[in-house]
Amino acid sequence: MSKLFPSTERYRDMWELPTPKSRAHPAMPRAERAAQFMPFAALTGYEELLAQKAEVRSSQRILASDEQEVLAQALAQVKEDLPVKVRVNYYNRKKEKEVELIGTAEKVLELDQTLLVSEQKLKFGQLYRVEILE
Repeated sequence: MSKLFPSTERYRDMWELPTPKSRAHPAMPRAERAAQFMPFAALTGYEELLAQKAEVRSSQRILASDEQEVLAQALAQVKEDLPVKVRVNYYNRKKEKEVELIGTAEKVLELDQTLLVSEQKLKFGQLYRVEILE
C-alpha cells in the first residue's frame, strides 16, 4: 500500500459490527439529516447583485450629423414651449447604458449645454433623442 492510502486490514474485525445506537439521543429522521446538507443562501441578495452587474453595458454612441440636426430642432422646440412634458433618451455614464426619461423639461441652458428635466441635468452630449409629449 502507498503512504497516501494506508492499509485498512487492521480494522477488518470491525467491518461486520452493527452501527452503534445512542440511548441518550434518538436517531434523527432521514429527512432532517438530509436538510443539514442542503445548500443555503449565506449571502442573501447576492444573486440579485450579480444579475445587476451582469447587465449589458455599452459605450456612448456618437450621433450622425442628421441625428444631431433633429436633436437641435427638438431642443429649440422644447425651449419655445417650456415647461413641457418630454421623453428623453440619453446615455447614463454611471450605468454605462442608454436610458429613457419621461418628465417635465424645465430649462434649456445653452451656455452650459444642459437640458434640465425633472430636476435632472442632462448634457447635450449625452442626449440621443428628445420628444415632446402631448
